[in-house]
Amino acid sequence: EDASSAASDVYKRQVLPDASGNPTPTFNAANGAYANISADDAITTFTISIMPNGTTSKLFITTSPNTSVGQWIDSNSAQVIWAGGSAPTLNITGAVDVITFEFSQGIVYASIIQGYA
Repeated sequence: EDASSAASDVYKRQVLPDASGNPTPTFNAANGAYANISADDAITTFTISIMPNGTTSKLFITTSPNTSVGQWIDSNSAQVIWAGGSAPTLNITGAVDVITFEFSQGIVYASIIQGYA
């Protein structure tokens, strides 16, 4: 087995529809270890599906000046726990923000790196 096929087996991509006009997208991390999404409008609720303990997934989100997320919840409607204590304000420059979700004991933990141009 070559390295590229091994990598594709480990890092499966979930294709999310554009969030424009969809105020409640869901990232089902069980369908892929990472996902890309573009958001041009406000998102009222972004849901992250629960994964097995120790699982990590990434969300690459491209935003616009109109993008915001009202709340981040898991598939049990519990709030996502953010590094630093509160959900971040998304980048508004059209750059990419990378959010890492980590799952432990039924809790979704999240951190963000912002502003990849």
